[in-house]
Amino acid sequence: MNVDPFSSSKRRISRAKSHINELKGKADQFLKDNPCSRVIERDSDGIHEVHKIKFSAIPDIIEDIAIDALSSLRPALDHAAYVIAIATGTHTTKSAYFPISNSETELENVIARNCKDIPVEIVSLFRTFKPYAGGNDLIWALNRANNSNKHRLLVPFFQFPRDMNLRVRGTGGSGVHIPPLIYDRAKNEIVFAVIATDTQLEYNLNGTYCIAFDGIAPIEGYSVTDVLNAMVREVERIVMATETEARRIGLVQ
Repeated sequence: MNVDPFSSSKRRISRAKSHINELKGKADQFLKDNPCSRVIERDSDGIHEVHKIKFSAIPDIIEDIAIDALSSLRPALDHAAYVIAIATGTHTTKSAYFPISNSETELENVIARNCKDIPVEIVSLFRTFKPYAGGNDLIWALNRANNSNKHRLLVPFFQFPRDMNLRVRGTGGSGVHIPPLIYDRAKNEIVFAVIATDTQLEYNLNGTYCIAFDGIAPIEGYSVTDVLNAMVREVERIVMATETEARRIGLVQ
């Protein structure tokens, strides 16, 4: 019976897809329940109103499933590298990992450290995937998210409408202050305007809402399921290309 040497990587990719499907179902249900609302509060100074969007807390299970998906995808790359090293006849493989770095320059150092047991043809192939920040941001972000030690990996994300059309009416002349639109994790809210109490503010706030990764620049502000599905496609592409090259050079049958 022929055994697919890359079956371990493929199982992990398949597992990641299952996690993402489960995640999408739970995220869609959470978003369907309209987990954000507009709130107006009196400022502590007594003369201003604070306009904000309040969010319901993202259920822990959604974050747990996202972490499970990441934890399946990242090893799929290393398992493919390990299979290559074993195929060369190496029995004490200690340096056979898929290289990912923070820059193109740093990549060579990572390769020197982690790819000693991998043939030069495969290492050359790995370089073509540009697995570093600014080269292949999806793969870099996958590695960063998988290694994150943050208490919370996901946050609510609200895309304000382009036609928000702020209109101000009042007599005080103090106008409207639009602060940087920053999610306050402690309060689960975004403040989008501060106005004097003698001012009226009219606006359209029919934006879009999603659950997104936090603190990882290339994937911030994008739906977590969309990002994970894109990561799956990229990991699958790399594993398939690695298998094709390994067969071409005769490492595996």
